[in-house]
Amino acid sequence: MHLKRLEIHGFKSFADRINLVFKPGITAIVGPNGSGKSNIADALRWVMGESNLRNIRGTKVEDVIFSGSEDRKPLGMADVTLVLDNSDQTLPLDYAEVAVTRRVYRSGESEFLINRAPVRLKDIQELFFDTGLGKEAYSVISQGKIDAILSVRPEDRRSIFEEAAGIMRYKVKKNLSIKKLGETENNILRIEDLLAELRAQLDPLSVQSEKATLYLKHRTNLKLVEINHSYQEITGVEQTLQSLEEKQRTKEEELSTVQAEAATLAEKALTAQTEATNLETELQTRQKQLMEGLAQRERATGELNLYAERKRSLQNREAEITHTLALQEEKAVALEEKHAELHRQTTGIMAEKDRLSSAVKQMEEVLANKEEEIKAVRTKLSSQKALYNNNLETNSLLKQKISEEGAQKGFRQEKEAELGGELDLAVEELAETEARLRTVQANLEELRKAAELGKAEERRLAAELEKHKTYLAERVQKNQEMRERLRGIESKITILSELERSRQGYYHGVKALLEAKRESFHQEIHGVVADLIRPERGCELALEVALGSALQNIVINHHRHA
Repeated sequence: MHLKRLEIHGFKSFADRINLVFKPGITAIVGPNGSGKSNIADALRWVMGESNLRNIRGTKVEDVIFSGSEDRKPLGMADVTLVLDNSDQTLPLDYAEVAVTRRVYRSGESEFLINRAPVRLKDIQELFFDTGLGKEAYSVISQGKIDAILSVRPEDRRSIFEEAAGIMRYKVKKNLSIKKLGETENNILRIEDLLAELRAQLDPLSVQSEKATLYLKHRTNLKLVEINHSYQEITGVEQTLQSLEEKQRTKEEELSTVQAEAATLAEKALTAQTEATNLETELQTRQKQLMEGLAQRERATGELNLYAERKRSLQNREAEITHTLALQEEKAVALEEKHAELHRQTTGIMAEKDRLSSAVKQMEEVLANKEEEIKAVRTKLSSQKALYNNNLETNSLLKQKISEEGAQKGFRQEKEAELGGELDLAVEELAETEARLRTVQANLEELRKAAELGKAEERRLAAELEKHKTYLAERVQKNQEMRERLRGIESKITILSELERSRQGYYHGVKALLEAKRESFHQEIHGVVADLIRPERGCELALEVALGSALQNIVINHHRHA
């Protein structure tokens, strides 16, 4: 066996986890002061079961946990694992490699592991007995301990040789056995004291036992009566239970029928509700169509009113144009009359031309001017005629448009009549649909009322069934209690019979005479007083106190047989 590896994490100055590998041979750990060489030795002693913190240069549990530095926070635990090569089976474990782990937390909790299995500190200490390892073994010698070992007394030095010789394990077991033996002797002394106390209480207890035996015997008859009464009550309960079970089956059948009817009513209600939903949807569609027809009718009415207004406006315009044409015609007639007058004047002037030559030029100029006026008037008249013709065309167009609008009005009137017919039809269908909806709703309401009645009946039957079940459970529980009570009474009767048969509590002489009577050796013996008297109910305890041990007196045929 040799040390293979030492893993340290959080122990004293080792903040980071380190893994020290020890190969066969001598391994030296060197370094300046304060580098942690002694902490490695302390870790070895600590993981092998050292419980005295002063031996590893500490005073409390927190001293073995890394306490932090300027750039490192304190750790919450310390963990040391010792790995040993056990191929030679030096340690009493069936493993070629044994890993011993010790872990401590700042809360004070500790963990001990052997090959990752939780153990006790005592198990680790016993593991290293007679191996040279351990908290007090010679395998780890601290600085300054060599002189102490050489200077100790031979008796103290003997432990080192016992450890090397392999007898330390047995010596420890011997000390433990001696300690347990002393504790056992103390327990024996205590038991003897208790026995002495119990012996002092034996005589009063014997008297009490005799009284208890007599009391139990006298209660036997009472128990028999109670058993008979309980049996009769149990029989009545069983009959009642059978009757209730029959009623329960009847109620369950009625409940099943009501549930089936309720399910049928629920299906009908669901069908009616579906039909009502469809009718409501159809009604909404019809109402929508009706609203659209009404809106279309309103729009057509508005358009008709608009066309009527435009017609009235065109008629007024036609009247105005007709009046204007009449005025223009009157002006044209006046101009024509004036033109004729001028023509007559020109004819007269031409006739007098010869006579009035001096005034010809002047008259020609006047005539030219008049002709220009006539031409202008004619031009104006032509314009008025063109305007009149345009007005006539406009009037024709207006009349044609009025005719078209009248036709369109007729079409719209027909359309309005058609829409009115459709509207009336939609109103009739709406009324019919509403009537059907009211009928379906009435049927649905009747089905709902029937379903509610069915559910109410179902709840009533369920409540009644639950009531019967509760009563049945109570009777079953009471029956079970009565059976338990009966079994207890039977057990007590058995015990009392056994006590009576074995004559427990009787004096030895009384018991011998009763055994002789049982074997027909003494037929003149009738029995003891306790077996022959029949006290009134409630007087048993008073009679027992009054007679005392006289209850065991033997009753015989004649005093000669005494």
